[in-house]
Amino acid sequence: MTNTIFLWVALVIIALLIEAGTPGLFYFLSFACGSIAAALAGYYECTLTCQLICCFSVSCLALFFLWRWVSNTTGTVLQPAHSSNTAALIGEKALVVEPILPNGTGRVKIYGDIWLAREKDNGDVNAGSEVVIIKVRGCHLIVKKTIN
Repeated sequence: MTNTIFLWVALVIIALLIEAGTPGLFYFLSFACGSIAAALAGYYECTLTCQLICCFSVSCLALFFLWRWVSNTTGTVLQPAHSSNTAALIGEKALVVEPILPNGTGRVKIYGDIWLAREKDNGDVNAGSEVVIIKVRGCHLIVKKTIN
């Protein structure tokens, strides 16, 4: 046995302690897996280069598989838990304060803010009407009329 095994075991312990203290995507758990593989390579008296390759490749594989597992289990790795900024406006209702003309823009008010708006089908919407925000394109809201 060489001294590198003790280094790899120490890295396993450090990675597990850091992982226990940080919630997330199991980054440090994957490094712990890579360090275990490198320690096994050191036990079988592989060169330091071989140990480093084992550590890197197993860490990458573990990160990939842990990421896939977490995203399939929770469904929240790739999607935020809630919408924020302009994405939070989509699906909300707004009040037309300046008429939206065909193929033109008007103004809508949502949460006290006035936004430029276009109608989804390039139709017209009268002032005082209620619309639903479909998407945000730049500084314009794309809206459609609500059915009263």
